[in-house]
Amino acid sequence: MLSSVLEFKISITDDLVQFSVGGEMVLEAYDVAKDLTIEEVFVDGQDEPVPVAKYLNSDRRGFAELRLEHETAYLNNNPILRCAACHQPVVPRRQKNKDTQLRFFKHRNPHSDQSCPYKTSGGVSQRQIDAMRYNGQKEGRDHIRLKGFVHRSILADSSFSDSQVESRWWGEVNPEKWKKPDVSAVRDGLRIAFEIQLSTTFMGVMADRRKFYLENNGLLVWIFKSVDKEAPRQFQDDIFYNNNSNIFVVDEETEQLSEERKELVLRCHYLEPILLETVIAERWREKLVSFSELTVDQPNQRLYYLDFKEVEARLREELTAAEDAELRERFREYWAAQGLHLNNKEKGDWPAKWRQIVKDLGVRGINLPMSLPDYDLARFSCLVLSISHGKCVGLRHSPGTILQAANYIFDSCKDMLWYFADLLEKTEHYRQINEQDKASGAKKRAAGKEHHGWDEKWPVVKAIYRKKDPTSPQKRAFDALYIFLVDTVGPVPQKMVNSVSSSYWVS
Repeated sequence: MLSSVLEFKISITDDLVQFSVGGEMVLEAYDVAKDLTIEEVFVDGQDEPVPVAKYLNSDRRGFAELRLEHETAYLNNNPILRCAACHQPVVPRRQKNKDTQLRFFKHRNPHSDQSCPYKTSGGVSQRQIDAMRYNGQKEGRDHIRLKGFVHRSILADSSFSDSQVESRWWGEVNPEKWKKPDVSAVRDGLRIAFEIQLSTTFMGVMADRRKFYLENNGLLVWIFKSVDKEAPRQFQDDIFYNNNSNIFVVDEETEQLSEERKELVLRCHYLEPILLETVIAERWREKLVSFSELTVDQPNQRLYYLDFKEVEARLREELTAAEDAELRERFREYWAAQGLHLNNKEKGDWPAKWRQIVKDLGVRGINLPMSLPDYDLARFSCLVLSISHGKCVGLRHSPGTILQAANYIFDSCKDMLWYFADLLEKTEHYRQINEQDKASGAKKRAAGKEHHGWDEKWPVVKAIYRKKDPTSPQKRAFDALYIFLVDTVGPVPQKMVNSVSSSYWVS
């Protein structure tokens, strides 16, 4: 008996199936339906929905095998794929459309097909679809496993009570609304919802759950299987950065430690701000922490081990203080070199140094002209620096005593005595002035010379400071700069900060 042998070849290019029988090429076109009724599906044992095209883009043999596999699994009450929105079993189907065979997934139960938001156009919002897809993730093995870790760990901690798995949490604000957290428990009178997070959760779903638990006096805690530090997905960043840069993981070790310590233990991954010279950097830290070590911030729906924002703010204050101190020193060096009469203001690199000082002050909201300083600014600067440092800075007596500085200021800067008096009150350098003045007076009297001491001058200064001398109007154009320069001397009265005048003259 003779037998005939036919050569059979098949290949796929894009959406065209090519096969040959006996050397003759036969073409059959197929396509994945463009207007998909079901866009994504959950795979049995996995936690993240996948596009249906992943399963529909196969050759005829693969598609036929896929169909048999699904039918067999369904008969064994273990469907392989479920709709990402309604979680009902789906099956692969094919339908002829002109010259093309369309492939798509269809709900196994025709009744569920009518209630699924993928089928009912306009009846369900995208946010509701996203929420249903999120709930579908709870069918995965990892989700169930992590849920067990959390529940058993809480049961080991006597500070928690009423631990429940997937129990409805009814709203207090709106009794018709409810959520079903993976695990819920009560600690110190606060009801806490633990939600397992394994894959993409849409921001709308996250925000909706956060709002619900906040309105109903609860706390939402997200739990992860692992943390990707190199290339995190957006949903991880959304939770991580909004939880003060702290994120929690559970695993076999955390469950074991919870049982050993008799308290809930979580693996906390967090960012620690650090100061590297003049830059605030961040580094990853990991620590096994007990729940009692964590800070509960229910109004902001946060639970954290390290207060990232507080540490960052403290480092920023330290960095700002260091930068301010360095700028004050550059300001002092400039006036110590220039002197009251600005003898070197146009020489060497001094003009460039001044422009940089003005620029750096401008960043702090202190506006000075970019042009070289005038005589009023010179008098003010030398006055403040001399009294602050307790010796002459930039004055004609430099280096000289604070008494010499005070005498010059009283004689040549009467229109700025308010700054002088305020600084003396903060520094108490008036004691040095009195001591030096007393010694100077004794020498003059011993030499038979006349001495007009500060006993005669203090009433004049005090009258100006208390604005009781209308004959001596004060220039107060430099209040903002004054506040900055005296920061290290002592606190500036709040009333002064609040009443910095933009007017050049204040009577």
